[in-house]
Amino acid sequence: MVQDGSAERVPIAFSFIATFITGFALAYARSWRLALALSSILPVIMVFGALMFVVLKATSAKSLEAIAKGGTLAEEVVGSIRTVQAFGTARILGDKYKEFVNRSGKAQAKGSPIEGGGLAVMCRLEPYTLRNPC
Repeated sequence: MVQDGSAERVPIAFSFIATFITGFALAYARSWRLALALSSILPVIMVFGALMFVVLKATSAKSLEAIAKGGTLAEEVVGSIRTVQAFGTARILGDKYKEFVNRSGKAQAKGSPIEGGGLAVMCRLEPYTLRNPC
């Protein structure tokens, strides 16, 4: 599982790093004064990127925890569907599952304004890059 997860992310990270370095090299080769002036916003971008990473990591962990609990509940219900049907607890267990899903949605909703604000700052500060997420 670790290999599958890292196998996808490592090339993407190297691609972004290579794009960043190449962009700076081309910017300094084309117009070093303008590139030097625009380099002053690099610390701001790094701070907002780090803030986004920390907040999204926390909210994702809470969301995944709620989804995991809901998945466990669903797996147990499906495994003992005869008992659930016999006692008529399908609606109660469905409401419990819905509660886990809502808890996950609330955790993601808490991180959404931070993610949107961070991307807005980055888009506003880097309007002319090749890999602009806007």
